[in-house]
Amino acid sequence: MTAVANYLFAHRAGGAFILRVDDTDAARNERRYERSVSQDAEWLGLRFDEGPGIGGSYGPYRQSERGALYASAAEQLLAGGGAYRCFCSEAELDQARAEADAAGRPFRYDRRCASIDPAEAARRAAAGEPFAVRLHAPAGAIEIADAARGVVVIPDGAIDDLVLLRSDGTATYNFATAVDDAQMDITHVIRGEDHIANTAGQLAILRALGWREPRYAHCALLLDANGHKLSKRTGAESIADLRADGYPPEAVVNYVALLVCSAPEGVDEVASLSGLASRFSLSMLSSGQQRFDRAKLDYLSRRQLERLDPLDLASRVGRVLELRGVGFHPAQLTALADGLRGSHTLSEAADEAEQILKRRPAPSGVDDEVRAVLGLFCKARSGWHEPYLAPKEAEELLAEVSDAAKEIGVARGTVLHTLRHALTGAERGVGMPYVVAAVERNDALVRCGCEDGR
Repeated sequence: MTAVANYLFAHRAGGAFILRVDDTDAARNERRYERSVSQDAEWLGLRFDEGPGIGGSYGPYRQSERGALYASAAEQLLAGGGAYRCFCSEAELDQARAEADAAGRPFRYDRRCASIDPAEAARRAAAGEPFAVRLHAPAGAIEIADAARGVVVIPDGAIDDLVLLRSDGTATYNFATAVDDAQMDITHVIRGEDHIANTAGQLAILRALGWREPRYAHCALLLDANGHKLSKRTGAESIADLRADGYPPEAVVNYVALLVCSAPEGVDEVASLSGLASRFSLSMLSSGQQRFDRAKLDYLSRRQLERLDPLDLASRVGRVLELRGVGFHPAQLTALADGLRGSHTLSEAADEAEQILKRRPAPSGVDDEVRAVLGLFCKARSGWHEPYLAPKEAEELLAEVSDAAKEIGVARGTVLHTLRHALTGAERGVGMPYVVAAVERNDALVRCGCEDGR
């Protein structure tokens, strides 16, 4: 959600949309996660202006490669008294956490190292004693000027003495993010409301450094149908899952954009990426709970598929069929494209196309009426020598068959139902002109029981 919001805002404001990789936690850092983010963004049409592999004026864009900047900022805080060296071992901190748990209270660092004389702390550090660097948390409440929510007040004492640098010298998320926001001239940050506490900590760091603060906006989290935060444990779907389900990227972006910033009254919800950007506003960011609504996504998906150029839709359906190993002639999908517009997803459209393209034997054990209709169709289709027809030509052919059937007392509805069942094996589906146009001539004759399809 927040990536879409940041992209739309950046493009509305004429700014830059930046990919910065927060990879300072070595235990959790894997390059595959970075690739996944880039691939998802590329599929959605969210083009990064700066980032790893892209370049820009503020690189490097991986925090693991920016350690010298964090060390310098930490030294500045230590020199100015905004931070101190903490020599507590992991065992001591674990014991303090256990005592807090036993007492039923949240763990807060007791600032035991804050009272160490800075000169003494420097001497111990120079002697090789391991230490972390902690922020001297400010007294008093912290106010966040939230562009979407107004002023958000974090009460006095809510911010702990955050660890800025670990004992191995690596920066923590909040410290690296605060430093990078200032060093990279980040003007605006849009993130989920679950980051409000992080924002307060980052503001405390920036204010201790005396550096410029970006403007923050916090949007509502996306919850599942039961009101729980989306996660894999609750069956939440990733962008890759939605892509595999056949949703076009235009629909996914459209859906997410409406969650973070609803369409103005009287304006069509369905829009292109540029259209969504043109109407995006920080003041309209959603602050109430948002729940994943599959029906709404399906609706937007169908509407977006309807907007596609027929050749584009045919190409996308073709790629799905190729992944399934289904063979086809391009002319078949071109003929079907308009008929597939009512599908909710590309997978659904591919299912419909596959049902039509699949070769099948002629129906057996048919009654005289069905046999008569199939015979009329075979006679008519034999007269059209092209392997594939345009839908308009197929419509003319069906009219010819229907007129001939009427003369022997068979209604048009019966003709269409009979031919659909013979050509596709289904009871319903896309309009019959599209079916007749897409089934190759000789194959159609075989399906309808003509001798050897000639």
